Amino acid sequence: MPIVGAFVRVSAIGEDAKTDIRTPVTDNKGNFAVKLPPGDYVLNVDEHLSPDARLVLKVPEYGPIPGEITFTVNAEKYCCSDKQGKKYPTLTVLPKPPYPAAARAVRARGEVVVRIELNDDGSVKAAQAVSGHPLLRVASVNAAKGSKFAAPDEASTRSVSLVYVFIVDGEDLLAYRHSNPYRIEVISAVEIISH
Repeated sequence: MPIVGAFVRVSAIGEDAKTDIRTPVTDNKGNFAVKLPPGDYVLNVDEHLSPDARLVLKVPEYGPIPGEITFTVNAEKYCCSDKQGKKYPTLTVLPKPPYPAAARAVRARGEVVVRIELNDDGSVKAAQAVSGHPLLRVASVNAAKGSKFAAPDEASTRSVSLVYVFIVDGEDLLAYRHSNPYRIEVISAVEIISH
């Protein structure tokens, strides 16, 4: 299934090139487009989706230009452990945030990634939104702070990324379907007010 709202970091390769020159976001079909001048580039998918999903791309000055490139991310491989392979602790309490009224009014949607640090007992020590729509971040962080995990052991990590997926009126619901315990769907329902 396509991944909607993922950030793709495009960085130029070279000593005089600036870093992170473009950051397109995938659309409702999981597609993104970026225009690049001739040169060498590295494309990375959101770190929480795949720390290793990387593509080196050369845009030639003359000749065929690359197009229609597909990233495939194995959600099973990356959902439940960090880059070093340490397992995330087991979730025991996972509150769902409310869909903020201001966000619903402007139809704000997409993923909000919240990075949390855990105490020895599995409670949340700190939570910070690292990406996502500004109107959705506060509700996500507040919900993440209420989460509870089994006490981490030596083989498990003490930091976890929770991904809150905000969906307006069930639009494109199937596009978001790659579930794991650390992804939380928040669906805005249509409110009908009659006189």
